[in-house]
Amino acid sequence: MEDKQTYLLLGNYRPTVTLARTYGRAGGKVIVTHGGHEGMAQLSRYVSEMWNEPDPANGEAAFISALTDYLAARPDINVIVPVTERYAIAVARHAAALPADRLVAAPQPDIVLSMLDKPSLFECVRDLGVPIAPFRRISDYAALLAAIEEIGLPIVLRPLRSEVRLNGNKALTIGSLGELEPELPGWPADHASLLAQRRVSGLRHNYYFAANKGEIFRSVETRIIETDHTDGSGLATIGETIETTPDIARHTETILRAVGYHGIGCAQYLVDGDTGAINFLEINPRVAGNHAVPEAAGLELGLMAVRLARGDPDPGPVRAGKAGLRYSWTNGAIWALKLQLASGEVSYRQVPARLLGIFGTFLKSDVHMTWSLRDPVPTLAQATKQIVRTLVGHGDGLTDGSEPLKAK
Repeated sequence: MEDKQTYLLLGNYRPTVTLARTYGRAGGKVIVTHGGHEGMAQLSRYVSEMWNEPDPANGEAAFISALTDYLAARPDINVIVPVTERYAIAVARHAAALPADRLVAAPQPDIVLSMLDKPSLFECVRDLGVPIAPFRRISDYAALLAAIEEIGLPIVLRPLRSEVRLNGNKALTIGSLGELEPELPGWPADHASLLAQRRVSGLRHNYYFAANKGEIFRSVETRIIETDHTDGSGLATIGETIETTPDIARHTETILRAVGYHGIGCAQYLVDGDTGAINFLEINPRVAGNHAVPEAAGLELGLMAVRLARGDPDPGPVRAGKAGLRYSWTNGAIWALKLQLASGEVSYRQVPARLLGIFGTFLKSDVHMTWSLRDPVPTLAQATKQIVRTLVGHGDGLTDGSEPLKAK
């Protein structure tokens, strides 16, 4: 039990609600930040205060300066938890500026930054013999055409850093040369480089873990069934926990041992249901967007993050998460429906049936990303905020704590 601690959760997104409940139920005092497009964690019964911080996306130096001033004025804050990527990156880059007497519940700063440097991570993964689809780093349109010639189509284009977007998307898929100009008429001015990778088929599998000096001692695997994009990219809206795929566990531990990973995280893979082929996607060195899932499966990753950062010699017993749990993110599914209406993928005549399906999924799910009958206000506020945004035509959508999604 982590009682008598005061936790500062950086980033007010859906996993923040789960973390607030975890630490609050353990007897801790919880403070959340204001920054977030969908969290409403400040309305949880387990949250005591909210800090209105500068957004690190508008300047990390200003954010770190404000954070150090805030911590100096609040010696009662013991633990800092970077919940989402922009906060994790800012804290990792400026770790030396933070007070040494405060615990940052995150992996080592160099590990955080190396995991989020996709070209370097991909090269490391390839060198370790972990299967990964062919990729190239490209810096202009000519290099993109050369990559298409070399790698082949379909090809996936990603920003080098996960916290930024490419034309409003986490990734952009080009299926044919005819799609290239409509999807990417010119080189995006806000990206010096991109990552081009051959697209492989399969469902996305998330492997949530806690690792003690590279050794995994808590884990659960999930299979994503639906996302907020019809092509399977984007954020998961429906999924299930499954029995661990041995090769996924082995590949993940190979990577974590090689870098000496110490903390919690989530590794992602694509698994072809027909051939069984596995391809590495990424490792998120932070609390995952669907953090409620590993917690419901019994991993206690919120508490493990603190114990590992503190250096407990025995952070917890080896434990595999419960398989067979079906989970859903209802607000995300409704937002996805709005995007599909805007793009013409769904007609207004289909909306009632789609909404009934979303409600049916909600009723049949074992785990919800934020909903709790004992702590309902954050979810109700999120839904209200989403409805208002929809009615007034606001472009910002629900995110994983990186950048707001926008209807295309």
